[in-house]
Amino acid sequence: MEQKKKIWIQEQEIKSRILMLEELLERFRLLEKSYLSDLDRLQFLIEGDHYISQLFDLNCPVCNNSFNSKTTVHNHDFYLEDLQIACAEESNKINAQLNDLRETLINLQNENKENNEKVKLLSQQIKEIEANIQNELKPVAVLTKERMDNLLNVKRIFQEIELNERRIAEYQTSQLDIMRELSKKNQKMKFVNEITTEIYDDFATEVKELLDGWNYPDLTSASIDYDDQELIVSGKKRKNHGKGYRAILNAAFVIAIMKYTRRVGLKHPGLIILDSPLTTYKERLSQTTLSNSEEDISLDMKQAFFKNLSRLRNDVQIIIFENIDPIEEVQDNMNYIHFSKVIGVGRYGFIPVDNVSE
Repeated sequence: MEQKKKIWIQEQEIKSRILMLEELLERFRLLEKSYLSDLDRLQFLIEGDHYISQLFDLNCPVCNNSFNSKTTVHNHDFYLEDLQIACAEESNKINAQLNDLRETLINLQNENKENNEKVKLLSQQIKEIEANIQNELKPVAVLTKERMDNLLNVKRIFQEIELNERRIAEYQTSQLDIMRELSKKNQKMKFVNEITTEIYDDFATEVKELLDGWNYPDLTSASIDYDDQELIVSGKKRKNHGKGYRAILNAAFVIAIMKYTRRVGLKHPGLIILDSPLTTYKERLSQTTLSNSEEDISLDMKQAFFKNLSRLRNDVQIIIFENIDPIEEVQDNMNYIHFSKVIGVGRYGFIPVDNVSE
């Protein structure tokens, strides 16, 4: 291919020279025609003078004076001998130029002929190289490529074998480690408690803030019993509260975990589902009359519960199933869905139905 390219470049250079020579030949041929035309014109003048000199002298058709004097009153300067001399000299000059031009044309034609022969020779060499590539080198290249592909395939197989051998060795080592672990007697797992008192106190603060926002009655403090892992509210453990209070404290505990983990950058899905955290409470007959039961709670606390949760950050979600409706002011800040249990009125229930018989 390199030889072919080199010869092709030479061929193109010679072809360019041929084109230039042909253009020069065309121009020189036009110049030759011009010279011949000039010679014909001069020859015409010489012959015309020859024939005119044989005519009888006549008077001038314009002024009727004789033509036989060198100077006439009508100022006609007409020297036939000078005209013949000038025409002869001009013809000699043009003939000299014409001879040089024809010599140049012959040289250019010879050079052009030689260049055409060179182009034919170079074209023949290119054809021979192409035939050699097609008939001899290309089959060898195809066979070499096939051998190379086979070698690369073998190399890939060897690499896979080496990789698999390393994996087998790693698996065997892991197997031995596992077998040694299994051969050991049961050992007690050592639990390392990484939760510090500062974390407990920080988490308890989250619980107290929630309970404050819910208007939890007689709230004085919130903390964690480190030993029992129990929530303590107003100096009383969660398990010692009534059933209704335990439900609201459980909700506060779960929501506080979500708020704390999101605040400090720990993992949490950001989703909580609460099932009836308020229905275990019995509403007070009035907000000023107290009952001896620990289950009683004011309507104000229930609405404060909804109002406080509706203000949580937008990257968390709390789903609450409850029989108590929040006030309209709070409904506007949440996705409130009412299950009517009546066909055609709002949403029938949690599971949509197409047809419900009476």
